[in-house]
Parts: sequence; structure tokens; C-alpha cells
Amino acid sequence: MEDTITEKVNGIKDIFEEYEMAEAAYANWGDMYKNEGRQEGQAELLVRLLSRRFGPLPKWAETRVGKAKSAQLEKWADAVLDASSLAEVLGKPDPS
Repeated sequence: MEDTITEKVNGIKDIFEEYEMAEAAYANWGDMYKNEGRQEGQAELLVRLLSRRFGPLPKWAETRVGKAKSAQLEKWADAVLDASSLAEVLGKPDPS
């Protein structure tokens, strides 16, 4: 009888441990997707600002913005206000 109770208690402990691990993973996924969504929003806004300031963007500019990390997007967004050309904001296109 004691073995049965001990087994049940151990089983409950295992369930709680698995629940805690799943809860932590869920929280991490939520943060990850929230950050990805924020970065996508920053990129979309930057493309809009660049387009309004410099006209339709060439493909290389859209690609560069799409691949950029959040910190870089913020720097470029600040640069839009004072730049006189797209190249001043994003740099020159990669030679093809």
C-alpha cells in the first residue's frame, strides 16, 4: 500500500515538473513571437517612411530592411529624418 501511495505522489510530482517546464516554454515562445511581431512592425513602418521620403524603394532596399535586426531598424528610422538620400540611410546597394 505504501508503495502505491509513493508511486502516486511521485507521479504527481512528475506532472507538476512537466507542467512547470511547459509553462516556461510557453512564456519563452510568447516573448519570442512578440519580439518578432515588433520587429516586423518596425520594418513595415521604416519601409513606409523611406517610400514617402525617397519614392518607391528598389528591391535591394526592401530586402535590406527585411533582414535587419531591431536595433538597426531603429538607427535607420532616426536617420530618415535628416538624410537627403536613401543611400544615406541604408548605405549603398550591394554590387551584383
